[in-house]
Amino acid sequence: MHCFSFDIETIPDTEFGRRMWDLEGLSDEDVGTAMTFLRQQQTGSDFLPLHLHKVVAISVAFRSGDGFRVWSLGERDADEAEIIGRFFEGISGPQFASHRAFRPLGSWGRRTGTPVRALLAQAAITIALVVALGSFIDTVIYTAAPVYTFFLATSLAIIVLRRREPQLDRPYRVLGYPVTTLVFCAVCAFLIYSAVAYKPLISAISYGLILLGLPIYWLTTRRPTTRTRPMF
Repeated sequence: MHCFSFDIETIPDTEFGRRMWDLEGLSDEDVGTAMTFLRQQQTGSDFLPLHLHKVVAISVAFRSGDGFRVWSLGERDADEAEIIGRFFEGISGPQFASHRAFRPLGSWGRRTGTPVRALLAQAAITIALVVALGSFIDTVIYTAAPVYTFFLATSLAIIVLRRREPQLDRPYRVLGYPVTTLVFCAVCAFLIYSAVAYKPLISAISYGLILLGLPIYWLTTRRPTTRTRPMF
């Protein structure tokens, strides 16, 4: 069983604050003071909204089985994009990845601050679907039935897990549970039926591709991997 916890440390984003409030010519310290003062005048608290924070360090604690690791990111000369990129790149490693076949897509672009490979793969698949199906509407219909199927499965899993493991601490309670969850399940089932009835062939193709993924998953998980790499 894995247990993962992390903490993010931030400072005022003085570069953004300097541009936002036209504070050119002031030092970073003076800009930070001005930002917190303006925030206190507005809300009574000097805690800045999240978009005015800049990440300077991320600390991680990870337990897997009998092992326990603690590490931090945030070298003095590292910028925010690099820190966040290394963090996401690290948690896509073998200790965290849900499946090794998709691990290359988890590579985080440090220059752009985005998962470039995953975005390019998603864009290529989307364009291919639009071209193959002939229209954007058919592409939406293609994804509708599977998406609502997963929504339905997730909602049913909530009910099953609450009955199977009632002793677990659940700090967030769904208003009206289980009625609201059952209503959502019914809506999902209706939307699945509507999508299949409207475009049965397209829906069959989408479900067929999902089922095709099962043998691929089994074949790739049967091969143990010995490749390891440092998380950060």
